[in-house]
Amino acid sequence: MTGEDHTTVLALLDERRVNLAHARLRTANHLHALLRDLVPAGAPLQLTADQAVGLLRRVRPAGPVERGRKQLARQLAAELRTLDARPAENAEQLRTHIDASGSTLMHTAGIGPVMAARLIARTGQKGGECMRRLQTYSGRIGPPGVRRLAESPHAIVTAHTG
Repeated sequence: MTGEDHTTVLALLDERRVNLAHARLRTANHLHALLRDLVPAGAPLQLTADQAVGLLRRVRPAGPVERGRKQLARQLAAELRTLDARPAENAEQLRTHIDASGSTLMHTAGIGPVMAARLIARTGQKGGECMRRLQTYSGRIGPPGVRRLAESPHAIVTAHTG
């Protein structure tokens, strides 16, 4: 595998994280629709697996269709519980590969494993150069040949030197 390194692994794990979020949303929406049909008051919008299980305990199916809905809703609640645990596992894998890459991005305030992995995966840069570009983009430092007029972290780059 020539040309592949931690950057490739981080890109794969970042894509997996996005896919997990989409899968969780689809599962929660499907579960919510079933609960709407089974429970007169419906289910909360920010539905958790535990809430769904609690609602399902009170459902007494009146026929085969409602029994089928309840059975499917139980399966979806179990899937939701599994999907809720996956982002933490993914973050730990990201942290492991970021550490192995030698990146210093997570030493920056406000940048955790998810953001560091995404920056490395999308820029191919592990630390210093990536941070310099990020700081330039955010206005915290200016590009070469430009100086800031104020020392505030929110200062706008306005004066050219040279």
